[in-house]
Amino acid sequence: MDGRFRLTEQGEILSSRYSNISLALRNLEQIVNAVLLASAPPTSQLPAQVSASSYPLTHYKLPSPHHLPEPWREAMTGISGTAMSVYRGLVYETPGFMDYWRAATPIEEIKFLHIGSRPASRKPGSEQVSQIRAIPWVFSWMQSRCNLPGWYGLGSGLQDILQARPDGLTFLREMHTRWSFFRVLVETAELSLMKADMHIAGLYSSLVPNRTLAETIFGLIQQEYKKTVEAVLLIKGQKGLMDHEPVIQNSIKLRNPYVDPLNYLQVELLCRLRALPDPDGAEGQALREVIVLTINGIAAGLRNTG
Repeated sequence: MDGRFRLTEQGEILSSRYSNISLALRNLEQIVNAVLLASAPPTSQLPAQVSASSYPLTHYKLPSPHHLPEPWREAMTGISGTAMSVYRGLVYETPGFMDYWRAATPIEEIKFLHIGSRPASRKPGSEQVSQIRAIPWVFSWMQSRCNLPGWYGLGSGLQDILQARPDGLTFLREMHTRWSFFRVLVETAELSLMKADMHIAGLYSSLVPNRTLAETIFGLIQQEYKKTVEAVLLIKGQKGLMDHEPVIQNSIKLRNPYVDPLNYLQVELLCRLRALPDPDGAEGQALREVIVLTINGIAAGLRNTG
């Protein structure tokens, strides 16, 4: 930092952030504000005769992350370890998971979109999840309204702390109040949970031919979703997701009725496409053209392309 910051903006969000002067100024104000806050020294580190507003920002550094309370560090290590184990247990270690993903999301159709400079997989044709690039991976789960990469595993990690410590809830609430990193982690997951819709995700799960596989994997997803929502609401002391951000909450609630029909339509089109004797024929091509429109519409409505 030290008063300097460089970033790359994705092409598809340039218009939404900079095409309107008021929005562009607001976006730049937020960036400048964040850079100043990250670069400014804590007032406790300033000489007594110098105020935080008058002293050059580059003369002092922020406290090292190693100065965090040790119980917080231990808790975060535990949450991270559990979350990773649960996530990898589903994605890497559950037999048939990749078959489920390809059937329960429009990933094959996304691969044909001209939205990136690189293919969906690092090795074309690879069946390994480790070879899938991040953007199509996240994009496909967002399209199915599951948003799995944004929250899966976190609930198990938080529940471990709640169950392992008698003061677990008080402890996590203190971390949320006083540690900005943990607060942003929880609130980012909360936004992803708010945008998810398990009912619609269940419709995509119905596209999986192997019903036993579909019920098993979607059951795991539903369980972790419920667990994560409950943990987030407990920590934030809320009855509903995004209750403390009513503007964003209302925005999502207003958009969803317009996005939901596109999901219903996409599921129906995917079902028809996959039932064709020749999906690459003229009829299949016509269906794909409409599926692409639904993909673009859902991405615009949810404001997420991965």
